[in-house]
This record gives sequence, C-alpha cells and structure tokens, in this order.
Amino acid sequence: MLLVATTSLYGQHTYDIADSTDQHIFVYDFIEYLEDPKDSITLKNILDGHHDHTFKPNTDFAPKNYNIHSAYWVRIKINHHSNSQKQWLLEFFDQTIDSIFAFIPKPNNRYDTILLGDAAPFSMRRIKHKNFIIPIENDHNKELTYYFKVKASHPIDIILVVRSYDFFSFYSLNEYFLFGIFYGLIILIGLYNLLLYFTIRETPYLHFVLYAYSVALFFSSSDGFSYQYLWSHWPFWNEIAYGVFMFFISVFGIFFTKHFLHLKYKAPKLNTMLNGVLALRSVYFFSCLFFDKTWFDHLYIDIVPLVFVLAISTYFLWRGYKPARLATLAFFFLLIGSITKLLLATGIGNIGSGVINYYALNMAFLLQLIALSFALGDKVRILKNKKDRAMRRIVKQHEINSRLQTKVNRELEQRVRERTLELNIKNEELKKTHDQMAEQAAEINKMNAMLDIDNWKIKKESKQEIRKKLLSRGVNYAEFIKIFPDDMICYQYLADVKWSQGFECKKCGHTNGNQQKHHSRRCSRCGYIESATSHTVFHNVKFPLQKAFYISHLELTGTKITTVELSRILKLRVATCSAFREKLRKALSGNDHKETLKNQDIIVFFDY
Repeated sequence: MLLVATTSLYGQHTYDIADSTDQHIFVYDFIEYLEDPKDSITLKNILDGHHDHTFKPNTDFAPKNYNIHSAYWVRIKINHHSNSQKQWLLEFFDQTIDSIFAFIPKPNNRYDTILLGDAAPFSMRRIKHKNFIIPIENDHNKELTYYFKVKASHPIDIILVVRSYDFFSFYSLNEYFLFGIFYGLIILIGLYNLLLYFTIRETPYLHFVLYAYSVALFFSSSDGFSYQYLWSHWPFWNEIAYGVFMFFISVFGIFFTKHFLHLKYKAPKLNTMLNGVLALRSVYFFSCLFFDKTWFDHLYIDIVPLVFVLAISTYFLWRGYKPARLATLAFFFLLIGSITKLLLATGIGNIGSGVINYYALNMAFLLQLIALSFALGDKVRILKNKKDRAMRRIVKQHEINSRLQTKVNRELEQRVRERTLELNIKNEELKKTHDQMAEQAAEINKMNAMLDIDNWKIKKESKQEIRKKLLSRGVNYAEFIKIFPDDMICYQYLADVKWSQGFECKKCGHTNGNQQKHHSRRCSRCGYIESATSHTVFHNVKFPLQKAFYISHLELTGTKITTVELSRILKLRVATCSAFREKLRKALSGNDHKETLKNQDIIVFFDY
C-alpha cells in the first residue's frame, strides 16, 4: 500500500487518494478526535475554528468513546485527485454505533449531512450494507476535511477506512461469503441435532439446538446481519438484541450442561450451584432490561457461567465420565475465545486487532458447537455400546435360561408321567370305593325307609299319648305347659286339627292355600286369609292361647277347680277366667248356633 501523507499544523496526516491503493485505514496520526461531554458542539462551532486546538491526535490504533455519556467528534483529511479512475467511499467498521452524523465537505466550502447508526432505520442507509457506508466525490483536486459526530451508549472503536468501490465489492462479497459459511454451519448443526431430537427424544439435543441458534442470532445481531435482513424496521430491538441472545446462550448452555451430565442425579449439589448461577444471571438480565440497557454491554459477565460449566465438566471428566471429554474441550475453546475477545476490548496485553483476534470469539463458538455436536454423538455411541453389551448379556442369559428350561421341562414331563400313573392307580381304588359306598348307600336308604315307618308309628303313639294325658284328670298346669310350651305350638296344633282333612276357603270354597303368620291360611284364588282360631271358641281371645287351652282342658276333663284358684295359677284376672269358662260351657251345652264338638281334640267349633 502506497501512502502519500503531509503533516498539518497539529501533526495530523493527510491521506492522498491514489489509484495504486485500494484502501486506507485511518489510524494513529491520520485521525483526530474531540470529546463533547454535553453533546452541545455544532458543526458551525467546529468550522469557526474555536475548537481546532481541542482536537487531540490519536495515539492508539483507533479512537474509542472513553466516556459513553459523551459525544465524540473525529476528523480526517483527504487530498482528492480528479484524475483517479476509481470511485471511493468511507466505511465505519463498528456496526454497533448508535448514531453517526457525517459532515461531507464540498468544493464550495459547503457540507452535506448524512445520518447513520443502528438507532436509525436501516432503510435510511444509502448503501444497504451491514457497515456504515458513505460515498465520497473525487471530481476535484482539493484537500478536504471530513467531520463525524459519533455517539454510542457502549464502548466502541471508531475505525474509519476509505476504499475504492471495486475493492469494497470484492471485500464485501468475500466477507458475506465467509459469514454465510459461518452461519450456514451453525444452521446445519442445529438442523442435524433437531432431527436427532425428534428421533430419539433426548432433551440435551433440544437444548443444544436452542443454544446453537442463540449463538447465531447473537453474532448476527452484533455483526449487523440481523438488522439488515431480519428486523431492519425495529431499531429499538436491534439495540438490545445482542444482550438478549447472549442471555439465551448462557441459559441454554446451562440447561444443556445440566441434562447432558445428568447433574440432578449424579451431582445434586453441583446442580443446585448451577441453578444459583442461572438465577443470578436471570436477575442481571432483567435488571438490564428494565433499569439500564447499557448494562447489556458488559458481556464479560457471561464468562462466570462459562467458568462454572467448564469446571463441572472437567470434574466429571476427572471422575471418569467419558461423554464429558469433548464437552470439556468445547467449553475450553469458548473460554479461550472469550478471554481473547475480552483482552482485545479492554486493550490489556496489547494483543493486536488482527483478523484472528478480532474473530476469535466467532471461531471459538463454531469450534465449540462442532465439539458439542460430536460430544452428543459420542454420548449416544457410548450408551449404544453399553446397550449392546447389556443385550449380549441378556442373550447369553436367555440361552442359559433356555437350557435350564429344557432341563426343567424334561424333569417335569417325567414327574407328570409318574404322577399320572399314580393317579390312575388311585382312580381305580376310588372307583372300587365308590362302588362299595353305592352299595352302602342302598342299604342306608332301606334303613332310612324303615326308620321313617318307625318314626311315623312313634309320632302316632305320641299323639295318642298326648290325648290320653289331656283326657286324664291328673295333668296340672306345670305338666300341661310341657306339652304346649308356647302360643306358637298351640297355633300349630289348632291348625293341624282344624285342617286335618285339608283346607277349604270359607268364601270361595277353593282348596288350595298358603300358610301365613301364626299358621293361618291364605286362599290362593281370592286371597281370603283365615286364622287358625277363627270359627273356634279361641277366636278373639285377649290372653295367651296357651292359658286358654289349659282352661279348655280343665272343662273338657271335668276337673273341679274354683275360678279364684284358676286365676291364681294362670295369673289372670278372675273375671277373665270366669268369662272364658262361661263361653266354653255355653259351647259345650249346645246353646250356640251351628256348634260342633270334638272332645277328644279339645276343639270347639261354632259360627256366630
């Protein structure tokens, strides 16, 4: 590169446009700057010459906004040559500058004002490029001074370069091509792992995909590609997008580590510690979002979660967890890239701003994503090998079990045959026993028939004995209640005698009836219910039927006993005993209508 420079009053160098060079970066003495703390200086104040002595020569590679609350004026000098065959432009490298007021001089001592910056809509840019491009005219032979008022809410490098259009086109195409490869690799890595997630449904794959796309969106926000292609009409979002996606990188990176290493089960204390780091990072993010958005510029804060994740991954590798090998290497790549970027931003160590250092973080993230993708595959491979070994053990055990089962089946078949033979012998014995029992059952049936006849005879003799006792005069009340112990026996006896020849309904003459309560009968045709006491002297008796039977017994047998004595024995009132005895005597004397007397059964039937 051929530079032709002259020295100004303040030692500032002037760049001479020449076709022999394609670009020139304004560094060191080629650029001067002025701090405007109150943002009150105007172009008129500058042109009046009141601030010529306040412009400072640049001693660093490029000026910086050392105070983010101040505006900064920078000036460069270009010596134009109309005989140049090339067209020229000015370019700002830093895409994150909030506002740039470019004051472009004209040969007639006038200035055109061009507004640039990521706080302005992308459509306002004359040349649609991620960087800030300003076309300049070179149709005269004059040395002109260019002024720029720059302001940003975060630290920036004011790197200004003059380029020919041809070189700019070549450089831009190559740059966009390389960035396309960078973002394309991230997208492909994400898609590949997304397909794996849908195939095997492992949560770390989903977290890795979200992590990878957060990385892509972070860099595209920082490099200006997202503002150019995704949200060109949302400058407010563009100012905070890089901070939001850096937060997502930390969040999904922590989630990936937790699930990839199974911290919840393998190391609960480390899992709790990492949850604490995530909570603190979330608090810081929302503080930036709602209180001071300039805090998003402190990106070095995300080195803290990275160090924790790297330490935990290294610990698992030390414990012999093989899937942590590539994960540890991946986070180590990212730590090296982050430290390099931090040293470059702070100027510590004077490492220089070459291409490798400038894009160190990009390369570190790309290497990390590739390593993590292989780590996921390595984990699947290790798990598959374990599964295969387990399957081989299962197959071997199955073969052993099959041999044992065959042996057991043979033994069981032999035992079944032996048992079947025993059962056949037992069946023969049971058959003989059954035949013997059948013969015994026939004999028992004969004996039961003979016993039934004997029981009938005994029952008949018992009834005759009861009648004899009832007709005898010597049965007292104590002996009588042994024969008729309660009223239910009396009802039963009364019903047996009353319907000894069979039931016949008093209303319809039907001969079928069902036994009801107290041995009454219900006609199965008309439903008429006839009690055992109806049409007898015992009908409507208001005292126990057992005692009425005893009074009847005394009257039928002619036993002499006074009513008072009878009342004392039966514990009834004298009037009750007297009234029932009178009722019996009337029935026995034949004074009632339609009376029928059966003395031997102590039953007196009559109709009223």
